[in-house]
Amino acid sequence: MALIISKHVELQTETSIKTFIHECKKITDARLKNKITGKEITMRASSTNEILKIIEKLNLLT
Repeated sequence: MALIISKHVELQTETSIKTFIHECKKITDARLKNKITGKEITMRASSTNEILKIIEKLNLLT
């Protein structure tokens, strides 16, 4: 299954799976919890132009 998905990503994005994984690792989240109120906040790092192009080619924005 992983091979099929990897090949699909490569064919759709015209990018190697190694590059795809490298760009995906740049997407990071941070979770902060307020100890007084108990509320949790999730923050995400800005996406790079390369990952945005890949997401667009995979048609994941819809």
